[in-house]
Amino acid sequence: MAQAPVYDLSKQWDVKSIGVEAVGLSYWGMHPELMGLLLQLPDIKAMDLHPDERDLISYPDLKRVLTYLHGRGIDTSVLNIAARQLIDEEEAIKNTAPSPAVTNLHWARKDRYVLVVGTGARRLTPAEARACESIGQLLATEGYGLITGGWKGADQEVAEAYFRELAKYGEAGKQDLVLHYMMGGEKPADQKGGVIDIPSGTWYVHTMSRVLAVIIIGGEGLTYETYQSALRARVPVIPLVSTGGIAEKVYHEFLESKQNLVPRDLLETLNTRSSANDDTDIPVDAVNKILFFLHARAEVWRFVPGEHWLDMTDELNGVDVTYNDAEFGSGPYIRSRGKHTLQLPASFRMCKYPVTNEFYLEFLIDRGYETPRYWSIDSGARQTFTCRDKRSFGPAGWQDATGYEEGLDLHPVSGISVYEAMAFAEWMNEKRPLRDGWRWCLPPEDCWEFAARGREGTAYPWGNEFRTGLCNSSATALGTTCSVFEFDKGVSKTGCYDLSGNVWEFMSVPDLSDGHCTLRGGSYKNNEKEVDCRLRLFGVSDRHRPLDFGFRLAQVQERLNSPA
Repeated sequence: MAQAPVYDLSKQWDVKSIGVEAVGLSYWGMHPELMGLLLQLPDIKAMDLHPDERDLISYPDLKRVLTYLHGRGIDTSVLNIAARQLIDEEEAIKNTAPSPAVTNLHWARKDRYVLVVGTGARRLTPAEARACESIGQLLATEGYGLITGGWKGADQEVAEAYFRELAKYGEAGKQDLVLHYMMGGEKPADQKGGVIDIPSGTWYVHTMSRVLAVIIIGGEGLTYETYQSALRARVPVIPLVSTGGIAEKVYHEFLESKQNLVPRDLLETLNTRSSANDDTDIPVDAVNKILFFLHARAEVWRFVPGEHWLDMTDELNGVDVTYNDAEFGSGPYIRSRGKHTLQLPASFRMCKYPVTNEFYLEFLIDRGYETPRYWSIDSGARQTFTCRDKRSFGPAGWQDATGYEEGLDLHPVSGISVYEAMAFAEWMNEKRPLRDGWRWCLPPEDCWEFAARGREGTAYPWGNEFRTGLCNSSATALGTTCSVFEFDKGVSKTGCYDLSGNVWEFMSVPDLSDGHCTLRGGSYKNNEKEVDCRLRLFGVSDRHRPLDFGFRLAQVQERLNSPA
């Protein structure tokens, strides 16, 4: 059987021809046999992928790959053990779907599992024991599922605290919200909960592909390996420093680096106590805040159809929309279009949120600025698209290409040109391709305006009167961007956030030959008149990169990718 040389884990296998979206292979060598099988196919194309962006293969993709390989007459028996375990696990998760919410508990969805690791078989210190009790209670009451390695010590204690909390609400039957990932048929120390039997040597791969975050309580030895695996898989880590051990070591490493995906200010709030000898309880409110932040952040960039993409088909319903606007404006470049009829496709999808700093960082990590096929402008012109250091490529507001300032993860990316926004959309088309003729793009202007104003043609997403506190404008006096979740009371009637204020948003343009582009929505710098959704900022240089220019993505069918 052919195999990739030394299991070349810096490659991602593009199998678009078999209907699979970006099949990836993990850093640890998950399914090296699959790589060998794919290499037997003449239509498989290898693409370079930055090491920080290695992905785990998803379960639906794995199923499609296996079906396709079998149809091509290729023996897939080599995958039976590992692949079948993965498929069985996915089915097991589906079969233990959470029940509807009850009065005091909000039951976990599949993407809300938390892995807890820490001190093993030896007797726990008082600080570790208190942490296990507090974290078990928190995860149960806030509706997070729990994943453990099934060991005695922290794993067992957290699970038991979780079950005790369930029992308080008469929900002891919900034990399947706790999953013990065990290798080689072993049994967990706590006999309650679900057991996922996984192939020997693949524990890190399986657990990291499932969890929202890793919480470390004390720990020694293998706990540090788990932490390193989480970093490689880009899974956020929450060390409880007051429990000592590996948790304390990890926390101090975070203070000296930018490796962790949890903002420094949240970690510092949690870990104000630096000694395991402290007798006070773990500040569970701080842990809960971090978990809420992580879950919110995941919702921004996962783009799960039906949750984060607003399909406008029902809103459109085949009816023409005409806005009877008067011609007015603010200065020579911000004006309404007067009375006009929107040229809308039968269906389009709009993202609920602008693209965030964290999501845009993925583009930089994957060397998006250095990949010519994403760009509609030559490399010479791109040399000016640099960060504040004037050397590294990236948004004008970032110090350098290593990223944005602490705490700005969920702020919209800003300080970019229309070419950078368009390149990001093309990167998405390659890395996360859509099906049935749909493509990622900047919003066609008429589509954006409909999402912002609806059928009624209101001046603002929420209605015809400006109201302070519903968007990030100069009236709010923040003086900078804010989280895309901040103004949830100013959401449009179609469900989109930040269509007024925060950052100006680039529109799709069929032709940039005149050197100009158009933006809509206004920003934190603009007054109540200028964040009026009837207005458009036009005649802007296509290389202009002020700190209040950003964008959101849309999805349109390819034949409708350009506005009429």
